Amino acid sequence: MVFYYNNDVRLLRRFTLCALVLFLIVTLEMPSGEAVFGGTSALGDKRVVALINGRDSIGSTCSGALISSQIVVVAAHCLGNKNKKYDSEIYTPEDLWVAQPGADINVDDINSRVQVLRAILTAGFDNTFDGYALNFITQKDDITFLFLEKPLANITDVPIADASEVSLIKSQQLMFTHIGYGFIDEFHADGKPYSTQLRSYTDGASRHLGAAFLKEENTVSSQEIGTQALCVGDSGSPWYATVNGKEKIVAITVTASGCHGSGSGIGGTLGTVIHPYLHLVSAHWSEFLSELPTLRRLVASTTPDMNLPLIQTSGGCHGYVKATLQVLRESDSVWVDFAAAQGWKRIDTCPTTNPYQPWVRAIVKDGTQTRWHIWQPDEWDYFSPIVKYVAPKPTVTPKPVAKKTTITCTKGKLIKRVTDVKPVCPKGFKKK
Repeated sequence: MVFYYNNDVRLLRRFTLCALVLFLIVTLEMPSGEAVFGGTSALGDKRVVALINGRDSIGSTCSGALISSQIVVVAAHCLGNKNKKYDSEIYTPEDLWVAQPGADINVDDINSRVQVLRAILTAGFDNTFDGYALNFITQKDDITFLFLEKPLANITDVPIADASEVSLIKSQQLMFTHIGYGFIDEFHADGKPYSTQLRSYTDGASRHLGAAFLKEENTVSSQEIGTQALCVGDSGSPWYATVNGKEKIVAITVTASGCHGSGSGIGGTLGTVIHPYLHLVSAHWSEFLSELPTLRRLVASTTPDMNLPLIQTSGGCHGYVKATLQVLRESDSVWVDFAAAQGWKRIDTCPTTNPYQPWVRAIVKDGTQTRWHIWQPDEWDYFSPIVKYVAPKPTVTPKPVAKKTTITCTKGKLIKRVTDVKPVCPKGFKKK
C-alpha cells in the first residue's frame, strides 16, 4: 500500500488479511497536502480556499471552503499534529492562514490572507494513522471549523445539504463537484485550484478501509476514474452537489485513492458530511466573537517588527516545517533557542519541493555565533552551518546642508547685501 502522510510517501509491505492472501495497491491521501487530477481551472472560484502554514508561504497545506464570510470548513487532520488526540473542542492553531477564495497562491497579495485564530472540532478526535495495523481512526469525525480573525470575503452564508438531501444524493448517485488545491499529477501542485465532477456512490464509509470507525450517515463517497481523481493536497476540499435545482455544499474530503485512481474496490474518495457537525459552530461562535478583541491584540503582539534587522538562513532549501534561530551562549558555550521563525521566504533557486528559508526580525549582538534548528516534529532534526552574525551598521543620515539666502540692508543712501543661513542686517541698517 502506498500512503501519503504529511507530504511523505511511504511504501508499505504487502500483508495477509482475514486468512486470504490479498495484495492491495491503494493510494490514500492523508493529512496534509498541496489539486484535482484531470480537472479544469477554478481560478477565482469563490467556493474553494487554500489553507496555508505561514503567512508568506506559497505551499498549500490543504483545501477548504467558506460556509460564511468568517468560517472555513476543512478536514481536522489538516491541523497537522500527527498522532495527537484532541481532548477539547477548542484548538488554537499556530501561524495558520487562509488565502482569498480561488486565489493563485503563487502571486496573491499575502496581505490579503487572513489568520485562523481558532479551530473547533469534535472532542476526542484522534489524528492517529497506522497503515501497518490498518488503523484509520483519523478518519472518524475528520472535520473542523476555522474561525478567522476577520471576514475573508463578502459572501452570505453558504447553503449546506441536510440529512434528507445527502440521502437523496446517495440514492440517486448524483454528481459531486470537487474543487481543490492538490496535486495536478502524481508529482506536483502548482498553487492553483482545479475542479472536477465525480459521481456519488450509494454508500459512504462502508466502502472504505476505515469503515469500522465511521458512521455511514456521516460520510459520502465518490467514484474516481483513470483520468479524473483527487490527489495529495485535496484534503479538506469541498464537495458540492445540486439538489432540487439548488447547489449546496455537502462534505469535505478525508481521503482519496490518488491520481489515476481506478474507482474500483475500496478506492475512490471519502468525505465527511458537514451538517451533523454544525452544532460545534453554534456552541462556540458567540463566545469567539466576544473574545475576538483580545485575540486580535495577542496576534498584534506577535507580529514581526519590520524595523528590526532581518536574520535569515545562509543557504539551504527547506520545506515548511518548524524552525528556531539558535545562538551560542558565551558564558558556557551552549546552544540555546533565541527566536522561532516568523516567516519563510521563497528562494527562486531552490526546488519546488523545498523552496523556503526561515527568517526572523530580531536584535542579535554583533559577532554572536548563530545557527538554525530546523525540524519536523517526531520525524527529524537538522542544524544549519554555524554563522558569525554581523550586525548591520546603523544608517547615518547626513544632516541637510543649510541653504544660505541674501538680503539687502539700507542706511540712508548706504546699501549692504548680507548672505547667510539666517542673514541679519548690521546695526543701524534696515532690511529693504
